[in-house]
This record gives sequence, C-alpha cells and structure tokens, in this order.
Amino acid sequence: MSDPEPAGGLLRFRGGTTANSGAFDTTFGSGGVRLSPFSRPNYAPGFARLADGRLLQADQIGHGGKSVIGLFRTSPNGVLDHSFGTGGSATFKLAGLPSSDPVGLAVAPNGSLVVAAYDGGDDGRFALARRTASGSPDFHYGSGGQATVKIGPPGSGVMSESGATTLALQPDDRPVVIGTTYKNGHKAFTLVRFRAPTDVIAHLKIKPSSIVAAPKGPPVKPAKKKPRGGVVTYIGTEPATTTAFTVQRPAAGRVQAGRCLKPSHKNRHHKHCTRYVSLGSFEHHDAVGLNRFRFTGRVHGHTLGKGRYRLRALPRNSGGVGLAAYVGFRVKG
Repeated sequence: MSDPEPAGGLLRFRGGTTANSGAFDTTFGSGGVRLSPFSRPNYAPGFARLADGRLLQADQIGHGGKSVIGLFRTSPNGVLDHSFGTGGSATFKLAGLPSSDPVGLAVAPNGSLVVAAYDGGDDGRFALARRTASGSPDFHYGSGGQATVKIGPPGSGVMSESGATTLALQPDDRPVVIGTTYKNGHKAFTLVRFRAPTDVIAHLKIKPSSIVAAPKGPPVKPAKKKPRGGVVTYIGTEPATTTAFTVQRPAAGRVQAGRCLKPSHKNRHHKHCTRYVSLGSFEHHDAVGLNRFRFTGRVHGHTLGKGRYRLRALPRNSGGVGLAAYVGFRVKG
C-alpha cells in the first residue's frame, strides 16, 4: 500500500469563554477546516490575514524531487477566492534556485505579497519574490519579480547548505531575511536586507499634451528643438538609471482572470475594459534631478497617427527595476 499524500490547510477554532470555546468553528471551510488546494503540500511556512478579512497561505510543495512555492487565498469563511491566481491559487519556483523552499510570507503596505525562500540544496542562495495582490509576478521588482543573493561571511567564500528561517518586513517596505549558513564545519547566522521597490522617477509630464508628430527622424531630440512633438520632463531620484519608454495605445478588452485581455470567443461575455497595446520603445539615460527631452511622436521608424496614446516609463539600475510611471498624450491630425 502506498503512503498517503500529505495534506495541509487552515483550521479555525471557536473563541470566547463558553463550553464550546477551543472547538472547531464549523462555520469555517468544511467543519472548521480548509484543506490546501495543492496535491502534495509538505508544510506551510507563511500565513496572513488581509485587511478585508481574507486569508492567505504559503505552502511548500513537493514536485519531481524538488520543491516549488504555492499560494492560495480564501474568503474570511474559508471559501477559495477564485479572483486570486488561477482558481484561487498560484504556484511558482524562483529562477536560479533548483529547489525553492519558502520560509515566510508578508503583505506589503500596497497589498503586494512578499515571499522569502532559499535553495534546499547546497547552493547557498537566499531569494525574495514579490507578487501582486492577485498572485501574479510583480515585474516592477528586481529581475522578473525576484531578487537572489549568495551568502557567505567575509573571507570564507560562498557558503553551502544555507537555510533561511525568518522573513520580516520593515515599515519602509524593506524585507529582512534571517538564516543560517554552513561551510566546512563552520556555522554563521546571517541577516540579509533587500531593497524595497522604489519610484526612481517622479513627476512624469509631457507638454503640450496634444502634439504634432514629426514626419521623420528619431523618437528623441533635445528639448529645445521645435515645433514637432512634446517635451517630456521627469525627476530622476537614483543614479545610473536608464529608463525604457514604451509608446502604448488604448484598445478594447475583456476582463479575464483579473486581467484586461484581448477580446476572444472565450471571454466575449465578460466585462468590458481598456487594455494598452505597445507600439515600440526607446531608452533615455537619466540624471539625478530634472531630465528633459523632446519626444517627436515617432517610434520604431513610424510616425504616430491621430489619436490618444500614453508613455510608459520603466526605470532600471543596478538595484533592479523600479515602478512604472505613465503619462497620456494626444496626437493631432
């Protein structure tokens, strides 16, 4: 007979001082229990109660000899919240970690989710993942929504057999991961603080907001060049930053799985929404302080036609990817 698969989940007990206090709360889940939706959860390193009463849990899941991270969200009464992830749950592994063993879960002030993990093998890596409130990767953070670091005390080289144990989120949104590392019989307690997502550009504007596009030339020219296009200004707050500007136009969409997607036969009866289609991009190397350039109304060798658009600005530097900023504009005929 094969061994039974492990099961995990949430339990809720009655409170108060009555004779029934401490018993299962049968109004929660099924008889007081909400089982994990994952088939092979090994342990649950993180749990959070959101401001609206919904519940969030992180699981470590066995998968092909390695482990992956699972998140699921329920209503206050233990019903799986289908607006989260896919059908109420999301699974993922972290790039660069052959085995992703989660150790903690926290909810950031903006509602995004922070998960700390380490490599369960001998690679000596701690990692941090940020997910949006709906469970998808937060691509504005780090590289692809995660940050990874190798651990080792000074002079010892990279430590092996590392093990993160605790995640804490500071009031300024900077996560701290605590763990233990070993190498050649030596043991060290390790504390790593990761950067918070930052707005590395601020006050993004374009003037005038209604422009006449140039018939030829590059997308960017010095601000003093006239009369075509509009002057883009913004404040750079971090050194050595390059900002990728993407020109986008609005298009009709349908809400599906919490996102605004292209209309299709599958979502034709879903709620209408506005999505944005990317037409091309260009880069600008930023200075700390005021940045100015003239956007000519051209991108990828094409002149924008009459209509409404927006510029999406996504800054990057050695610390990772910052938060995107947006500004709308119109091209006149």
